[in-house]
Amino acid sequence: MVENIALIIQVHERLSRKKAQKFAYDALKTLGLDHLASLRYDACTAEEIFYAQLIRAFVKKGARIVIDQPFVFLTEQNSINFILNALDALLIPYQRVLIVDLKHQQSHYKEVSCHIEE
Repeated sequence: MVENIALIIQVHERLSRKKAQKFAYDALKTLGLDHLASLRYDACTAEEIFYAQLIRAFVKKGARIVIDQPFVFLTEQNSINFILNALDALLIPYQRVLIVDLKHQQSHYKEVSCHIEE
């Protein structure tokens, strides 16, 4: 996981491998996922993969983060809080994130910070 995330940092931020891996490890640690550092995607749960992908998107400076139908991918989640908590922990502004979902999933988005457009 660290190498997967670090590769994005190395390419886009032109950091050394060592610095990129430290940044990736620190991001995983921020989410309490440092135990995933040496694992491959196939050894991780869907939720762990989601967080790794969020970190990968986060490290692309200035890029908009689009999350497509998170409750299809993470069926065990019943609230948007798992995303909001990760965004807060990684210091990702909500304005940088767009969540696209189907109308029948609207009940998952009851939090005050959710701005829903149809």
